[in-house]
Amino acid sequence: MIKGDSIKNTPCPETLSLLCLKKEDNVFTSIIKLDDVLTDLSQKDINFLKEDNYTVKRPDSFEGNSQIVNNLPLINEYNGKYYSRFDYHNVFSERKENKEALDKLRISSMDKQKWINLSLNPGQVIIFNNQRIFHTRNAFQPRFDGNDRWLLRLFSLYNKPEKSFFLSEKCNHHLKVIG
Repeated sequence: MIKGDSIKNTPCPETLSLLCLKKEDNVFTSIIKLDDVLTDLSQKDINFLKEDNYTVKRPDSFEGNSQIVNNLPLINEYNGKYYSRFDYHNVFSERKENKEALDKLRISSMDKQKWINLSLNPGQVIIFNNQRIFHTRNAFQPRFDGNDRWLLRLFSLYNKPEKSFFLSEKCNHHLKVIG
């Protein structure tokens, strides 16, 4: 998470592009605006989400040992807008107030009336601000026959960071969460 003016220089991916390579009927990619999620939370809850009391675990979709980063905020505010790198399955807190705010954020983000459901066809791509839009893939039963839904993810930054930031020395993904 980024604080104050440093948000514009973050090596945290700013955009995410999803290119559909294979389509699975009735399996959607859903996106939801962070601002829409936060409408269900009080300012007190939002303030708890801004505290440095969260633990973030590297998503399971990355191979290798899980990287855990402690003492991070879940959201930040910059120029009147909120930014987040929220990942439903990979954020935790030990403090009661922070857990409760996190639970409220999870409940609001699971409100399917707020979701925009996209059924991408092969060759179609969606690009969005990865720090202002949440996304999810709706569950489906994989067949592992080569015909399952397949999206190619591409993370990008608007500006090249002054130096490289990696998850670890063994992992060259530019996905460092800085505080």
